[in-house]
Amino acid sequence: KVLTVDSYLDYPDSVQKALQLAVSICPDSTRMPQWARYDLNLHLGRALLETGKASQGIPLIEKAARGFARMDMIGKEKNANRILMDYYRRMRMDDAFFRCYDRDQLFADSLNLDEKIRAVAAANIRFDAERKEKENKLLSAQVELQQHQLFFNIYISIALLLLLIISIAYFITKRKANRLLLEKRKQEIQKLMARQQELNRHNELLTGQIEQAMAANNLSTVSQLTGQSLLSKEDENTFRKSFAAIYPLYLPKLREKYPQLTRNEELLAMLICMNQSTDEIALIMGINRSSVNMIRSRMRKKIKLTKEESLDEVIKQYLS
Repeated sequence: KVLTVDSYLDYPDSVQKALQLAVSICPDSTRMPQWARYDLNLHLGRALLETGKASQGIPLIEKAARGFARMDMIGKEKNANRILMDYYRRMRMDDAFFRCYDRDQLFADSLNLDEKIRAVAAANIRFDAERKEKENKLLSAQVELQQHQLFFNIYISIALLLLLIISIAYFITKRKANRLLLEKRKQEIQKLMARQQELNRHNELLTGQIEQAMAANNLSTVSQLTGQSLLSKEDENTFRKSFAAIYPLYLPKLREKYPQLTRNEELLAMLICMNQSTDEIALIMGINRSSVNMIRSRMRKKIKLTKEESLDEVIKQYLS
């Protein structure tokens, strides 16, 4: 009903209806909320003022303005003050006018302050939003950089893994090839040793032939038989290659320690390392036992061994 009174006051021909409705509401005003009673006072005062009963209406509007002020209803207080200021200005009641004006100005300053606060708050919000946006862009850039770094690390890891696999495969292949080559050299040594056994059997046969020749006093035949070498030049080269494949550091160490040794002395040293006896060495090299002992004697002098030292032990120590 109070809102209806307010609506009637918007039309000049309905002011009387507004007054009648407002008066009829007054007996029930005790049941209204406080703000509604202040609204009723405001609208009833306006109706009285517009019907020429200002002496009754202005006190009601003043009362409403004070009530709105106590309840901090700034908008309604401003409306009441404007009505009072307009009436006091027309009636030339300057003191009352300035009193309402001061209240209105305070209200306006409050609104301006609120506007300023809202403007500052809006500026802060915009600043925070821009800062957040920049932080988000920076974070996005960092994430993108980390992703690129991760992909780069993955590519590098894959490349290193492939390189490691290729290196392992290469070393395995090379080791297998070396093992096959070493096995081949061992087989060649075994073939030479088998041939050595065959030469031993041939030596036994040759010994019998020598004995027959000596019995017949045929010295030329004996010279021919004893002058044969059972280890050909080609066989010697094959033996040296196979021996070097199995013991690649032996001859370099021996030559570094004793550079004065001859080719026959090196061959004698290798045969000693193969655990060949003096007779077997003599047969292989195509010389007699005394010649082998002579070579051994020369080697002992070059190596500068004492009588107590063993040539075989000294020669074999370079195998490791």
